Amino acid sequence: EHPVTEAVTGLDLVALQIAIARGETLSLSQEDIHCTGHAIEARVYAEDPALGFVPASGTISSFSFEGHADVRVDSGVSEGSSVGHHYDGMLCKLIVHAADRESATSGLRDALQQLRLSGIETNQQFLCTVLDSPNWSRCLQTCTIENELESLLESGVSSPENIAVALVAATIWQFLRYPPAADRSPWPGGYHSSRLTAWQMGGKLYDVDWRWRAAKAFEFEDLAVSASVVSEDGQRLVIEINGRQRAFYLQYDTAQLWLWESHLGNLKLQLSRDKSVGTDTPDSRDCTSHGPGQVLRVLVKQGQKVLHNEPLVVVESMKMESTLRSPGAGTVNRIAVTEGEVIASGQILVSLDAESEERA
Repeated sequence: EHPVTEAVTGLDLVALQIAIARGETLSLSQEDIHCTGHAIEARVYAEDPALGFVPASGTISSFSFEGHADVRVDSGVSEGSSVGHHYDGMLCKLIVHAADRESATSGLRDALQQLRLSGIETNQQFLCTVLDSPNWSRCLQTCTIENELESLLESGVSSPENIAVALVAATIWQFLRYPPAADRSPWPGGYHSSRLTAWQMGGKLYDVDWRWRAAKAFEFEDLAVSASVVSEDGQRLVIEINGRQRAFYLQYDTAQLWLWESHLGNLKLQLSRDKSVGTDTPDSRDCTSHGPGQVLRVLVKQGQKVLHNEPLVVVESMKMESTLRSPGAGTVNRIAVTEGEVIASGQILVSLDAESEERA
């Protein structure tokens, strides 16, 4: 891959190709070329590793890199770019050059975490998992990912501490941006009441039980977290969590909440329900398309009871089939598409009436 060759040799291969095309004679001989250090390139793709690397499409809502200047970033996309299903899904390449393989691995791992790319599913966190794996340190083989995909996906799940931090940030941001009508007063009647906000993240459902203690203070007893808002400016939210300040970038894209933080990387959450504990409001959850495509098969019927992760619809996109599954246990209350129908990104395919955790 030419950026790796350019990094270790110090040569500009494209400039040399142009010189050759002009009929110029190269002043270099093979003996003049010396390789120094170690370089690694990672390709960030619009795809979902958890769904068999099915291509993803949509609009990039944020794209920035504030990491080290010595990390090379090659990209043809930017914030607002539309990623369709007709072309190759590569979004950018990160190239790190260091003294040895271990240092290059560490630098690339840090660079991937510093890349803020949201609004679309990518393999960004999966690449981090590969770099963290024992097989990478022993020198990865071309068959490793195929043979050990399941364990790599499982080890890529965030730690309980990181999951708790993400849930806290998402819950506070949701409350600040979209407070219930009763909470718009500076003296809310339910000031100390317990609330329940449920999020879907990484194929799992998380119930967050929390209390609003003061204007900018919150308590998450089950997560063993106390948090207070330091500042909020558009998409940026700074929270002090258990005495430590952390900055988050959050924004909605259709029904998805994208969250980025330097230690967490990019995460996608979906709000399942948000209410005060003790209320009994209807709860529903939707199965939506990951990108444009065509419905091949609808696997459920109206009124059918389904379990969490049960197959609902089979969709074809970019000549690849993917199975969309239930985000939780419930009963099918609406099938919004028919077999053969062409669908758009984020379109609702099947809606469920969610069951309570006890019944599920």
